[in-house]
Amino acid sequence: MQPGESLMKLIVGLGNPGIQYEGTRHNIGRVLVESIGKDLHVAFSKKRRLNAEVAESSWDQTPFLLAFPEVFMNVSGQAIQLLAAHYGIQPETDLLIVIDEFALPFGRLRLRPRGQDAGHNGLKSIDQVLGHQNYARLRLGIGLPADGEIRQEVPLEEYVLNSFEEKERKALPAMLQKGREACRLWLTRPIEEAMNTVNAL
Repeated sequence: MQPGESLMKLIVGLGNPGIQYEGTRHNIGRVLVESIGKDLHVAFSKKRRLNAEVAESSWDQTPFLLAFPEVFMNVSGQAIQLLAAHYGIQPETDLLIVIDEFALPFGRLRLRPRGQDAGHNGLKSIDQVLGHQNYARLRLGIGLPADGEIRQEVPLEEYVLNSFEEKERKALPAMLQKGREACRLWLTRPIEEAMNTVNAL
């Protein structure tokens, strides 16, 4: 273990809590984390003091934590701060945030070790709480409307809170499979190697 490295790595999928947000584009990060838990046959437990649901598992004999905040997207940083402090997570090396990205075509993935918030309210909140942007993020492409533009009558805020269209829903399992593999690579491989593979998917 390197100096300052924690005993555990943490993968967090962002989204909004509540049944009205289930299946929306903005919740795809949370959906991916839930799918990892299902794939690995682990159950999430509510951690009210951490404002999150958490599960523990391992990939390739590497232990890790899965979590999704039970707070709204624009205050995600509250849960991240609590999770990091409770589990001794070093964000610079041991935290992966999974989010939706409308600027990426549907189904494309982008893994980065750090970066800007690019207008994403969840990342803005995390940046404010941590005081830096030096943590890994996996962006899951949700694409723009079919005409390639956010129309005036359908602003971006409304678009990301809409449910996936039928064609997209049929393609979601393949996208989630790629996302699960991306998370596994981040966990078990050097970041540069993981990026080279994930960003070519």
